[in-house]
Amino acid sequence: MKEIRLYGVMMKAHRLFHINKHLSDWDLSPVEGKGLYVRRNENYGHIEIKIYKSLEYDTKMIWNLNSDQLPDEWGAKEAGEHALRFFISYLEGIRGEDIPLIFEVIGGSYHPVDSKARNYTTATIYAIVDCFAKNVIEFRSHRLIKKNIY
Repeated sequence: MKEIRLYGVMMKAHRLFHINKHLSDWDLSPVEGKGLYVRRNENYGHIEIKIYKSLEYDTKMIWNLNSDQLPDEWGAKEAGEHALRFFISYLEGIRGEDIPLIFEVIGGSYHPVDSKARNYTTATIYAIVDCFAKNVIEFRSHRLIKKNIY
């Protein structure tokens, strides 16, 4: 179990490594990004986020999706929070200071069979990378599920 967890941490750090320069130079102005994780069967997660500096001294996540857009049963909210906590620690390590941020989830979708919590963790990391470098991870919009009719 420890090896799997360490592998997950390493994969997240590996993805964020590509944006280190952008993170150290970021002036905390609002940024938006989209993350889509689709791999064969049983792997679908899609999140769109906006990140900006908090006026108060606390970091929070604002969930602007209703249960029709992304039901709670898929674990997307908890998975997204997990990825965002990791990102905050990563950012604070690079910049050497505490930075209160607002993470606003502004979009997302699910697949009734293929969505799992871990897929939303990966999609959130992809969205964070997309906030700072649009060309690092390709966003394949043709693979999005447009409307859930199930």
